[in-house]
Amino acid sequence: MSNIISKSVSLFILDASLWNDIPLCSHLNSSSIFSDLTVFRFLNNGALFYALALFIILLTVIFLLFKCNRDNKKRIQKQQDYLNKIEDINKGLEVAKQKVQEANQLKMFFLANISHELRTPLNSIVGFSELLTEGDNLSHETVEQYSRSIRVNSDLLLNLINDITDLSKIETNQLQVQYKEFDLHPMMDELYEYAQKERNELDKAEIKVTLDKGIRKNSFYIKSDENRLRQVFINLINNAVKFTTSGEIRIGYRLNGSHLLFYVKDTGMGFTNEEYKEMFDSFRQGREGTNRRLGGAGLGLTLSRGIVENLNGKIWAVANEGNGSVFYFQIPFLPPTKKENKKSGAFELKIEEQYNWSGKKLLVVEDSYMAYELITKLLKGTGAEFSLESDGYKAMERCEKDLDIDLVLMDIQLPFIDGYEATRRIKEIRPNLPVIAQTANAMMDDRKRALEAGCEDYVAKPLDRIELAEKINNLLFRIKEDM
Repeated sequence: MSNIISKSVSLFILDASLWNDIPLCSHLNSSSIFSDLTVFRFLNNGALFYALALFIILLTVIFLLFKCNRDNKKRIQKQQDYLNKIEDINKGLEVAKQKVQEANQLKMFFLANISHELRTPLNSIVGFSELLTEGDNLSHETVEQYSRSIRVNSDLLLNLINDITDLSKIETNQLQVQYKEFDLHPMMDELYEYAQKERNELDKAEIKVTLDKGIRKNSFYIKSDENRLRQVFINLINNAVKFTTSGEIRIGYRLNGSHLLFYVKDTGMGFTNEEYKEMFDSFRQGREGTNRRLGGAGLGLTLSRGIVENLNGKIWAVANEGNGSVFYFQIPFLPPTKKENKKSGAFELKIEEQYNWSGKKLLVVEDSYMAYELITKLLKGTGAEFSLESDGYKAMERCEKDLDIDLVLMDIQLPFIDGYEATRRIKEIRPNLPVIAQTANAMMDDRKRALEAGCEDYVAKPLDRIELAEKINNLLFRIKEDM
């Protein structure tokens, strides 16, 4: 249609003669004609206008759709985040619920166990008391037997009540410790006798009980809470006797730098890593069923941990299931301050008093006999057995043949092969044999090379007697503090 109009306009413009024949044309001027032509051209471009308008509309629709889609995604993401939060909260509530249920079960188990432990001695006390009051013709031996049973069960009942009271004090941070100066050795002797008595009462006379004193003095005064230390030891001894059927129970202590390290070692049933994680927790008692079979309220280790921590110490255990266990607890060593104790020499302990290496065999690898003699003189009185090898090859052969060697003091400057290479080869034969490097080269690189070669420690010459003794002692009695 626009094309027809355009052609018609062109014909009128080209044929001027027709203009005069048309009425009213004389009244038209050129401006109006060009104005009309502009209108016609605009009409001729109408399709472009409609296309442009349609394009703008499409862009607007696409933008709106994109914005709507983006808003929907944000809304969906917010809903998903909200659902995830709700799911996390539900999981947390489920975990909390399980913990509450477990705690309730443990408390119920604990209360049932406590009830059993209370009623058992009470039953004996009440029963034997009635027999004593009602029996007119009881023999003297029978009266003594009944009286002894009443006394033993009364002690059990009193100890249980004391344990419950102490546990309450620990959980409310009200446990008090009383530091005083006392001789540690009489207490250790009492604990040794107690362990023997408990062993005999449980008909386990075949179990050997051994006492190790880390200080070779008749008296060794320290400052701590004697009663609380005894209480921890008794709990550990009771467990050792209870869970051990054969072998040995060893109790003792040693001076470990600025701390006193106590231990109770047994050859009992041990425990697993999973059991260890909950061993010192409240209301826990080893494996299921052990309390009924072996007795006890399951408070001993929890109380022991609380007491040791109140003495600014720590307690832990090392074990392999079926191969026994060792319970350690360590507290700061606080020397006494009384004048009489200073005169007794408790502060100035000699090497032979502080370190007890009886039964230990030390191999000294030195090409100088004078250096070997110096070491034996420095460590005289410790009870250790010393032997000498003058070069690395002989040291390797000795370590391979003599399995009783407990530690090697390795000189670095040796003939044939040096101490680094000798240590590497010894470690290939006996990887667990501790080696201490000793050398006149005291550079930091020497220490690094010694450790890289496999040495557990390093001492520089001239040798410091206390440093050497302490490093040997730590390796002879290596302990694990983590499971």
